Amino acid sequence: MEHGYFHAGKVLFLAVAEGVLFLIISEWNVKLSNIVAFQIEFDTLRYIKFVKYEALRKFDNVYLTQRINNDAVMIGDYLVEKIPVFIKNIVLILFLIPIMFYMYVPMGIFLVIFIVVFYVAYFGTKNVLYKRNHEMMEAQSKFFSMIDNQIFNMLVIKINAWYKEKDKEFVGAVSNFFEKSMEYFRVDFSLTAFNEFLSRIAYAGSILILGWAVAHGRVSVGILTTVFMYIEMILSKIKDLTEIGKNRESYRVAVNRMENLFQLEKEENGKEVLEEIDTVTVNQLAVRGDKNFIFRGKSAELKKGNIYLLYGENGTGKSTFIETLTGVLEAAEGKILYNGKDISELDMYEVRRNLVAITEQEPMLQDGTIRENLLYGLNSEKEKIEDEAGLLEFVKRKPGGMNTYISNRNTNLSGGEKQKIAVCRSMLKESDILILDEPTSAMDDISVKRLVEELKRFKESHIIIVISHDSRLQDIADEVIRFK
Repeated sequence: MEHGYFHAGKVLFLAVAEGVLFLIISEWNVKLSNIVAFQIEFDTLRYIKFVKYEALRKFDNVYLTQRINNDAVMIGDYLVEKIPVFIKNIVLILFLIPIMFYMYVPMGIFLVIFIVVFYVAYFGTKNVLYKRNHEMMEAQSKFFSMIDNQIFNMLVIKINAWYKEKDKEFVGAVSNFFEKSMEYFRVDFSLTAFNEFLSRIAYAGSILILGWAVAHGRVSVGILTTVFMYIEMILSKIKDLTEIGKNRESYRVAVNRMENLFQLEKEENGKEVLEEIDTVTVNQLAVRGDKNFIFRGKSAELKKGNIYLLYGENGTGKSTFIETLTGVLEAAEGKILYNGKDISELDMYEVRRNLVAITEQEPMLQDGTIRENLLYGLNSEKEKIEDEAGLLEFVKRKPGGMNTYISNRNTNLSGGEKQKIAVCRSMLKESDILILDEPTSAMDDISVKRLVEELKRFKESHIIIVISHDSRLQDIADEVIRFK
């Protein structure tokens, strides 16, 4: 009786140990797979940050986001989970095949032939699998991009009642995704069905061969039972390998799409670091668009203590001029000199981070408090935020004051309040160059007057560049640079 309890205890212990081991291995696989995916995403995003901006503008933001995430997850899953299973199955098959030859040579030959047929079927379809998978993944990325675009622009859709138009866009995107998915799965399911057919043929052939061998006394019933058990194991592992083969084509698609991103041309950046900026000289500058020049032959001498107004109609290249001046875009012709040194020799990453402050036409706020937004990217923390221009009066009316939570996409701030936060953030940076792109387009008269007075004071030790159609800002400009 005690002996029976002992064996029952061993069985129970092994069952519990197996369960615990399964949980540990599963959790480790998930963790490792996610770590690999996150690292790929990090490396990809970091690389993209230094790609030429002209190349990045060709991509839709959400399309690129979804593409990077899907491909990183696919690569992580294949490397961490599928490859170990592949190796384990190969080792098991290589171990069992010699045993089959040892037990009954004709059976070993038969199985080797079927293994070859299985993999001829896979290799015959893998290029089609790759192509269809690639098309499906592209369609999926575009589909999710369309959904995000509609959700983000829901207010505009409601205001204009663009329900039919957006429904049509959805149907078009989902139809394309559905069509590409079905084309892929037809190949996938066909290969699976063919593998099942081969398995049935293999079983039937094994029965005939072994039945004949038993009838003629070539193998015993005991060997027959053992061989059938091994056949079951081998065929199941072969089918598993075929499924992993299909995963490999998805992995190849993901790797290929990642490699395409890493082939985007990186921007050039010099090594010399500036401590300060006193002058910026622009000589016969020209920037080319996709086909024609956006502007050409632009020259200017920018010095501390002055306010420069960039003036001209929309589309004449004012914002492009700023992007080129700060090294984000590459000039087609001409020179840009900082303190007499060519921009190509300078570390413009450090220049933009430490010596240039820009308020965009559509300010980008971060998810966080107003205070965190005002101090975002500053090299030193500030105990107290000075509001000498008086642009942050509205913050006192917020329930949380400086600790009011805001976000870039969904926020209770008005357009003018966003602009005020962005302008103050740029001024708090205390950089040598302050660039304001249409800073007053959403501000009321009182706020504009306050900003004008602050800019007059601020310009003493700064180069201020303003893009604006606002006549109230034209009056304080020391020089107007016109664009046609």
